[in-house]
Amino acid sequence: LTDTQAGYITAAQAAALTSKQIAVLSSTTDNNSGAGGYTNTHIDGLTSDAVAALTPAQFAALTSTGGQLANFGADQAVAITSAQIKGLDQTDVDALTSEAVLALKPATLSAITTAAIDGLDVNALAAFSPVQMAALSPAQFKNLSNAQLGALTSDQTAFLSSAQIKTLTDSDIDALTSDAVLALTPATIKAILPTSIAATTNGTPALDSLAFASLSLEQMAAFTPAQMAALTTGQISKIGSDQAPALTSAQLSKLTAGQ
Repeated sequence: LTDTQAGYITAAQAAALTSKQIAVLSSTTDNNSGAGGYTNTHIDGLTSDAVAALTPAQFAALTSTGGQLANFGADQAVAITSAQIKGLDQTDVDALTSEAVLALKPATLSAITTAAIDGLDVNALAAFSPVQMAALSPAQFKNLSNAQLGALTSDQTAFLSSAQIKTLTDSDIDALTSDAVLALTPATIKAILPTSIAATTNGTPALDSLAFASLSLEQMAAFTPAQMAALTTGQISKIGSDQAPALTSAQLSKLTAGQ
C-alpha cells in the first residue's frame, strides 16, 4: 500500500484487520533496496478514526523496534484509547515521540501501566499540562524515574496532589529541582513522608538546604510535627528569621535539644 492508499483505510476496515496485518504495515525489510516490505511512513496514513478502531490486540501488534509506534503523529495519538495503551510495555511507550505523548488524552495517560510509565519521554513529561499531570495515578507517579522527576517544572509541581507526592521516596524528593519543591502547595508539603523529607541521599538531605531556606511562611506552617522531628540539623539551621514566626508550638515541641 502507498501512503495515499493507507489513508483511505476506514474505521470499519481497520477494525477487521488482523494483528498480523497491522504488524506488517511497517516492515523491517523496508530498509533493503528492492524489498517489498511496507515502510514506516505507512503508519502516517492511518486516520484517527482508524487508529481508534483498532482492537487492543491489534494495537499491541504494533512494534517499537520496527518503528511503527515512533511514526504516530499527534493527530493519531489523540485517538489512542485507554484499552489500547494498556497493552504497551516500557519499550513501546518509550518509542512514542514527544509530540505523540503530549497528544494523549488524560484518560489514556492514566491507563499506562505502572511498569511502562517510566518509558514516557522526559521532554514530553516536562511539557505536560496541569490536567495531564493530574491524570497520573499515585501508582504511576511512584514509578516515575529520577530523570523524569527531575524534569518536572514548578508550573507542574504546583498542581501535584497529596496522594501523588506521598508516594515519593527520599531519592525521588532529591531528584526534584529547588524550583519544583518551592512550587509545592502547603497541602502537598504536608503529604511528604517524614522518612523522605530528611533522609539523606549521597550525604545530602532529600529536601536540600537551598530549597528549605526559601520555603514560604505557608509552606513552613504546613510541616507536620512528625516531619519536624525528622529534620536534620542542617535543614533546621537554614530556617530564617522570616520563616521562624510561621512555626507553631506543636511543631517546635517535636524538636530535640540536638536539633
